Amino acid sequence: MTAAVTNLVAVVRHKLSLVPNWRAVLRYGWSIRYSAISLVLCGLEVAFPYLDGVLPVGRGTFGALAGLTTVASMLARVVAQNAVSGAPAATGGDA
Repeated sequence: MTAAVTNLVAVVRHKLSLVPNWRAVLRYGWSIRYSAISLVLCGLEVAFPYLDGVLPVGRGTFGALAGLTTVASMLARVVAQNAVSGAPAATGGDA
């Protein structure tokens, strides 16, 4: 291996690692759920020409919905989720 490839492998190993509760994230994380929905909607958008006339939706509908679920996935990634983190989110005030 060249030095550049060796350095790249070292960076990837250092930077990319699973979180300790990765099983909980896969099972309960809303970002994963929204990503899965987005994947299905992208597949439907690709298959739309074959389903033309079968489904009562316009062209581009599945693509637009996939975009919205992708945005929801990004937002869900930064929102505290008790089922994943195991602790309630800090509110900063009296509860």
